[in-house]
Amino acid sequence: MGSLFKNLAGLLGLLALGLGLLGGCGGAPGEREYRSGLREFERGRWVRSRALLEKSVARRPGHADNAVAYHYLGVACWRMGQVQPALEAFEASRRLAPDLAESLYNTGVIFFESGDPVRAASPFQEAALARPGDPRPLEFLGAMYMQRSNWAEARRVLSVALARAPQSARILNALACVEARAGRPEQGVFYLMQALEKDARYAPAIFNLGVLHQGRDAAQAEAYLGKYLEAVKDDPEARAGPQAEYARRALGDLAVEKTPPGKPSAPTPTPLPAPKTFEALLKEASTQSAKGHVSSALHLCLEAAGRAERQRDAGKQEKALREAVRLVPRQARAHYALGRFLFERGKADAALRSFKTAAELDPRFSLAQMGLAEAAVKAGEFDAALVACRAAIQQEPENPEALWLLATLYDQTLEMTEQAARTYRDFERRFPGDPRVVLRVISKL
Repeated sequence: MGSLFKNLAGLLGLLALGLGLLGGCGGAPGEREYRSGLREFERGRWVRSRALLEKSVARRPGHADNAVAYHYLGVACWRMGQVQPALEAFEASRRLAPDLAESLYNTGVIFFESGDPVRAASPFQEAALARPGDPRPLEFLGAMYMQRSNWAEARRVLSVALARAPQSARILNALACVEARAGRPEQGVFYLMQALEKDARYAPAIFNLGVLHQGRDAAQAEAYLGKYLEAVKDDPEARAGPQAEYARRALGDLAVEKTPPGKPSAPTPTPLPAPKTFEALLKEASTQSAKGHVSSALHLCLEAAGRAERQRDAGKQEKALREAVRLVPRQARAHYALGRFLFERGKADAALRSFKTAAELDPRFSLAQMGLAEAAVKAGEFDAALVACRAAIQQEPENPEALWLLATLYDQTLEMTEQAARTYRDFERRFPGDPRVVLRVISKL
């Protein structure tokens, strides 16, 4: 994959900022080491960079540059295959600068690529909140929900990711896979055609169109197969992958890129530390909360909840989520996670309270607004549903799910015919070709 994190938006910006602010030479104790450490990092000299950055932090305790120093220290450690020091450095960076989203994102990438998606979920969720314009954490979350066959949540987060990056063929392809696997192949084809409008040679989308036409239109399936082979003819890795098996036997499954760009490639990293027990995670979360480390406390609670979910222990999952709300009551993500858990178990009134709190704490949190709208409909609070729908549309205007929810709310729940018709027309104008539009027209014939 090339050098570590070379595709991460913001990494080189941080480096430029760190070097640019220093200017000149010499300076206070630790400043020279800091400057030299960043330059060694830029040259790929990880051992030397780590030593200099550690020395800089030691010589300037409490300095404003230390958050950036820890961030690059973490990347250097990961490049050397030293997982635990990397995680500790990213944690130190986040404590000094909670809004430094790259450290959150990188922590999630390390867990995900090391085969522990449960522990990756929380840092990705926090990174998505810290950087409202960045689709990458949401793409990883979408991949994790797809692994669990949780199509509704995968669709939800990928729709927000697409609103953040409307030109991304990769996100459109992932949405197509969600729809196809959820039994909506027409919607899948729609997203794939959209992906090819953005990038006509995007191989996974071409391959998937062949899969979706298989058994329905053999000529079309073969045509897309030929286009796929043409698209990957100069890519030995793609031709040798699972798609090539489909190309040889005209059989296969949908192709999804494993991760968005920026996944780490490191020389045989040491194993991740053994995960702590459920009880130990909650105990440490309490300790971190008492120290004022709210991000760490939330991360630990959500990690415990994720582990309980994987073990299908709803009681422990609810316990961890309620503990998150208790320990970090000002964190919107804690209330949203509890609300989603309650809503999926048919407790609309309780879920609505949690979603309302999340939306009040962070009005930009579009997932909370969508959850609030859905729960409000179930609870019969239609005014609240309308307000939440409109807020979600304002925050994520390229998200078709929010606008469709508003249209169906007017149409099927409130029976406001004029507003429904106007919203449906707006949907047709903004998302032409969406299968829901076609089905709606057919139903009127």
